[in-house]
Amino acid sequence: MLSFSQLEGEPAPAASGALGPRVLGDVVISVEQAARQAGEGGLEPELLRLIAHGLCHLLGFDHARARDARAMQAEEARLLAVVL
Repeated sequence: MLSFSQLEGEPAPAASGALGPRVLGDVVISVEQAARQAGEGGLEPELLRLIAHGLCHLLGFDHARARDARAMQAEEARLLAVVL
């Protein structure tokens, strides 16, 4: 999964949507690689997880430090709860 922001150097839009609809960037997923990593859980949940992960990166989350990784995982879980 790769994410390419169109907002480099700019803050992510407010969660409230105050800035209105915006294109954050692109998330590119190799379906073949996702299928290899999916394991017993299946491809669809893995694709949804990768989309959530990529979206978090576009929103400015990172996982380089443990504290940041926990915050990113929490946001991924919140996003997945909306679609699952």
